[in-house]
Amino acid sequence: MMNPNPQSSARLALHRFSLGLLVVAAVSCQVQSPPVSPPGGTGTPTGQPSPISAAPESGLYRSDRFGFQFAYPAEQFVAHGETDFPPEVVAREAVQIWTIDHDRAIQAGEYEGGTEYPANVSVTVQPNPEGLSATDWIAQSDWFTDVREVQEVTVAGQQAIAFRSSGLYDMEQVLVPTPDGKNWVLITLNQVGTGESDAQYRQAYDRAIATLRFTP
Repeated sequence: MMNPNPQSSARLALHRFSLGLLVVAAVSCQVQSPPVSPPGGTGTPTGQPSPISAAPESGLYRSDRFGFQFAYPAEQFVAHGETDFPPEVVAREAVQIWTIDHDRAIQAGEYEGGTEYPANVSVTVQPNPEGLSATDWIAQSDWFTDVREVQEVTVAGQQAIAFRSSGLYDMEQVLVPTPDGKNWVLITLNQVGTGESDAQYRQAYDRAIATLRFTP
């Protein structure tokens, strides 16, 4: 798997900033609670996690640092993980999932010069040092705007929440606590609202949620 070149890495940082996922933005958060159907794979309690499918078409991302893993359709997507961030970035680990075509375009520099990166799927680890509940953590956070359609779901055997928020794109998100309660795994689907790209990235989003597992 190729890693983004230095110029692309800098632009990716700006992309994440504009999405409001990793860098604190000075915005207010108002949580509303009308229910919404949970994303695929989030609605059924799992009890003891089962092994991730070893299907040939599945790629696997594993975080040894935070003890989780998830699968993605490797015939369509690539996943780039990062753990080294500047001080202003609050995330501890971030994974950007791109279609193969989008990743090739990024590597080729097609998004340099100010062109915004396409909407994609991200999986980030966010700190929860005070051990807050999901709704309390979102309510006190400055990272989300127009939070709505909040619903309790079960992901990887953990009580989590699914919700929507707004930023550069419309976002569907699932916030899952790590078993020790010290961090969150935030899975985000960024959507432009039109075209085939949203439907394609939803496959990666749904699969990440359905296959998320915490490992010893």
